[in-house]
Amino acid sequence: MQDPDRDFETPEGIFNTNLRPDSKRRSRLFASTIVYVQNKTKTEVFDLLSPYCSMLLVAQETHFNDIPHHHIYLRTIEPYLIIEMRNLIHFAYDRDIFERPDLNNQEYVINGILIQTVRNEKNYLKYITKYDTNPLTLGINGNILSFHYNSITWAQNTEKFEYTDPHVLNHPQYYKLLEKVHARVQVQKQELLIGPLRPFLNILDEEKMNSWQGIVIRWWNDWIINGFIHKKKQLFLWGKSNTGKTTFVLNLIRACLSQINEEDEIVDDIIELQIMRPTPRDKKFAWQDFNSSLHKIVLMDEFDISDYDVTDLKKALAGETLVANRKGESSIKFKMQMPIIMISNCEPPKNDRMTQMQGFNERLLVVKADRLIH
Repeated sequence: MQDPDRDFETPEGIFNTNLRPDSKRRSRLFASTIVYVQNKTKTEVFDLLSPYCSMLLVAQETHFNDIPHHHIYLRTIEPYLIIEMRNLIHFAYDRDIFERPDLNNQEYVINGILIQTVRNEKNYLKYITKYDTNPLTLGINGNILSFHYNSITWAQNTEKFEYTDPHVLNHPQYYKLLEKVHARVQVQKQELLIGPLRPFLNILDEEKMNSWQGIVIRWWNDWIINGFIHKKKQLFLWGKSNTGKTTFVLNLIRACLSQINEEDEIVDDIIELQIMRPTPRDKKFAWQDFNSSLHKIVLMDEFDISDYDVTDLKKALAGETLVANRKGESSIKFKMQMPIIMISNCEPPKNDRMTQMQGFNERLLVVKADRLIH
């Protein structure tokens, strides 16, 4: 698919066609590219340059070696020569300042800084915001920035994707791309709500610590504190109905989710974001919804082993590579190296050396909930 901002790319070694390559007159419109930026943030540079500008944009782009470079657009209050603007930018980045008149030609790249005057403001602003969706701006309407910038901004502010959305209708040739961008951005927003799991450190009375609840808490704390090791045992909690198995597990999970800050309440939706619930009775696609960025726990309530592919289930329990089929999409590979909890009214199936069941129970810590303890 063609990139809608492609027209604004600059071939390597050729100055941007939206800029003037040889102007020696005073100007109010400037563009600067600063490479190998290691000691200055966008905010520091923006704060220093903004008093000189009526319009300003500072964007950051990262090279393949993870060292960023900055793109700056300036519409200054007063007109400047190239050499004057060059010295201002050098000062902003703590790089040596030059006073030689022959350096007024902007085709020089000095100390990693290039200065040019701008011919086409709109196109240049689109070009420098292709990769930075959070540029710092002064006096600039975001609508004139790149398609990429505006699509990310739209996706962040649009909860539900709809084909009748004005942004989608304005770019009908990119509706599939916009649908994927929207889905990715919404997942990223959810990830911001999620923190690490915590151990359960509340002191229980002696009766509870010696009960099945205490065993579950010790298993949980071992997982959270000591982390994953190969074939670490997962929890199989079983017992008659009305012994509080599911209620206890959900309350434990709720108590051990890290909050964004102490004032925020953990809501059910945020809890569910972190729980992977495999789809029962759909063996081929049982694991298709797994998201390693969101899911911290695997929970199978009312567990029945006949609902799942046993080979896949054993790989999941052991933390080994699992290939998950996805409807309408390519399969994915992942390892579920996290707490897995199975809750059932029946005891775990017996091992049968003649079937796939061999080795299943060896991956489990089997705990019987024999009575309700308040």
